[in-house]
Amino acid sequence: MAMSAELDKLIADFRAMPLDTRRRLRTDIQKVGKPVLDQVRHNASWSSRIPGATRMKVGYGKRRGGVTIVTSAKRAPHARPYEHDGVPGTFRHPYNRPAARRPRTWVNNPARPFFYQAISEKSSEVEDQFRELIMRVSRDNGWK
Repeated sequence: MAMSAELDKLIADFRAMPLDTRRRLRTDIQKVGKPVLDQVRHNASWSSRIPGATRMKVGYGKRRGGVTIVTSAKRAPHARPYEHDGVPGTFRHPYNRPAARRPRTWVNNPARPFFYQAISEKSSEVEDQFRELIMRVSRDNGWK
């Protein structure tokens, strides 16, 4: 069975658990994901808005089960251009001059990747913790 199929089955099994068990599990999952969230925020500490706009969600939904870390584009619209898909380099954007000093000019800014880097830094640690959590929950619920 492929890894994504196993993960889909696991998420479906989690959805089938009693509500109180899912609530306890949500807390445990948040504890496992917190180091990644903290690392993303730390890597973006050069910004005054990105760390506060970054949050973690835990879900058991059919389409999006698991842990999701997101940065609000509404609260930190500059996050995505600076992340630059996790690749160092530069990005271009228009520099809006006052109306009296038109035309609009384009400027280069250095990218400051913070998101993907944090994920890769913490991935092995989080995978091990999730593996332990899944085994514990499996044993507690009598799964084989």
